Amino acid sequence: MGTRPDVATRFGVRGDMAESGSGIQHLVEAASCDIRRVVAGPHQSHGPGRHEGDAFVLVLEGDVAFTVDGRRHVLNAWDLLWVPAGAARGFVAGDQGAALLAVHLPWSGEGSAAGGPGEADQEVIARVTAHHAHMSARLERLAAAVDEAGDTPGLHAALSTLTGYWKGEILPHATAEETTFYAAVGGSAGAVALVEALVLEHADLRARVQGLAALEQEAATLAKAGIAAGPEALAALRSRAAAQAAVACALFSVHARKENEVVLPLLVAGGRSLPPILQRMELAFADAKQAVH
Repeated sequence: MGTRPDVATRFGVRGDMAESGSGIQHLVEAASCDIRRVVAGPHQSHGPGRHEGDAFVLVLEGDVAFTVDGRRHVLNAWDLLWVPAGAARGFVAGDQGAALLAVHLPWSGEGSAAGGPGEADQEVIARVTAHHAHMSARLERLAAAVDEAGDTPGLHAALSTLTGYWKGEILPHATAEETTFYAAVGGSAGAVALVEALVLEHADLRARVQGLAALEQEAATLAKAGIAAGPEALAALRSRAAAQAAVACALFSVHARKENEVVLPLLVAGGRSLPPILQRMELAFADAKQAVH
């Protein structure tokens, strides 16, 4: 890709890392950007931390393992990494240490406590709200199928589909929310307590899904028993499963409403831009889904 850029020459960071020692040197501090030279010795770490604006990191010497919102990136000399606004970031230097050039840009989000959500933030709130509504409606249909199952194979199939949707879509969604939207909430003790309560609700939903999975196994055993199991056993299991499915569905709907109407507006009021957080959430969701499979 041609010759190396002369960044090191222009900013005075040429030379052996040992000559200057580890640490952070501010090269440019202005309203338009903040440029820093970051030097780390072998296996030294920096962070984790966050910056309101986007950042670009250029590795000048050595190598680092850079983590952005839990995603690990191994960077060598002259590799460039974009770090989105608000992301949790940090790095560990390699065996030879590393020298980096970090360029921090100012925050350019639209929302504010005084002006309310900007157009981009409103679009994110609408998208998240619509997605939550879609998931709630799907859960309601799957819960109804459990209640309407006419025989044990049908009950087992309905429970299998329901638990599959919980495990393959909703629980990964919850995990991604915790590392992005929830992680971006800060400030007051009330905000922290809200996030802690929502995380506990996620834990409750996970426990209920485990209960549904156990009922699915009971239905599989009952289906193998066939006629010998009797209609009373089917009716009892179907009643328990339908109740568990309906409660989990209702809890998810209430939980999602808190996120739509409290968490997202709270982020905007705190000066956070929602589009980059949503982008990170979608990436985290893809990772969480992949981990399931």
